[in-house]
Amino acid sequence: MKELYSALLLGLLVVASVGCKKDDPKDDPQPVARLSFTYEVQGLAVQFRAQTTGPAVDSVTWDFGDGQRGLGVSLTHTYQRSGSYAVVAVGHFGSQRDTARQTVTVVQPTGVTLTSERLHPNVFRFRAAVQGRPTAYAWDFGDGQTSTDTLPEHAYEAAGRYTVRLILTYAGAETAQASTQVEVSELSWELVRLTVPQGDMLIWLHRETPLHRANFLKLSREGFYDGTSFHRIVRGFVNQGGDPLSRNDPNGAGGTGGPGYVIPAEIVPTLRHVQGAVAAARTSDAVNPRRNSSGSQFYISAPKGGTPQLDGAYTVFGQVIDGLLVVEALNEVPVTTGDRPITPVRMQARVERYTATQLREQFNFTP
Repeated sequence: MKELYSALLLGLLVVASVGCKKDDPKDDPQPVARLSFTYEVQGLAVQFRAQTTGPAVDSVTWDFGDGQRGLGVSLTHTYQRSGSYAVVAVGHFGSQRDTARQTVTVVQPTGVTLTSERLHPNVFRFRAAVQGRPTAYAWDFGDGQTSTDTLPEHAYEAAGRYTVRLILTYAGAETAQASTQVEVSELSWELVRLTVPQGDMLIWLHRETPLHRANFLKLSREGFYDGTSFHRIVRGFVNQGGDPLSRNDPNGAGGTGGPGYVIPAEIVPTLRHVQGAVAAARTSDAVNPRRNSSGSQFYISAPKGGTPQLDGAYTVFGQVIDGLLVVEALNEVPVTTGDRPITPVRMQARVERYTATQLREQFNFTP
């Protein structure tokens, strides 16, 4: 009887032990990770969003099909050209990973509209409101001049109505074009004002010498001449300056410096060395048979009768239309060896624009 009681008790203990056993999470099946994605196309830009089921995703890596990659659950990628791209997304879920694939098609948006802003009577700034991402701009201003700038400014040299055209080129060889019209009824021109201790000289730049004209305006606008000296003043002959080496010389010496280039000669027989004529300096015919001009050095004819002995040998590209008394006063400064002024005569240059009416009324000059 005692043995039977012990056996029953042992059985009850075993049953109770089995009934109280806790669940082991290792025995539960792990949820399966799943990855998919959606996308929204806006031109060449695509917004990607990853979607997951199962365990929380640690990271999502992307291959956009154009050689570019990304990392993130939601991100935007911009393609460079139209086309269909095989996009692959890989989700990382702890020790698991899942891959989703889709083909995404994008189309380069094209289109352009033009507007113009009149800066001066004959000077305009043109703007293009574009769609997409053009890789090249080709402007035609209707007067034979062109530009590849994105925001060009253009000055017309004659009155009239002009049709301005723009052609855009995109990476996928798509193009878009537009046109607008502008009308010019009055002209204006850029002149250069040189300031020296003796006063101001206002210089008209001849249209017949476009290379020299553009270069002189460019250097003046950039401040190239500021602080340089009239390093050579020959009494009764010329006032010469424009050498950058004279800027840092305490004595204003110079004569051999320049911007690092020369300008092809533009010798026009009708442009003569009258008083106030502005001409380009150059090296001698022996070493410069083409008579190319210095890139920056220039001289001003000083005497009332001009310097006609120089006609036909140097490029005359400008004329002092206001400040001839300053030219004469400058030619009278004391000089030392080499016709160098004892006291440096330093200059400042700035570009100013005048209309034909202003030139006539203020300076009695007809362009």
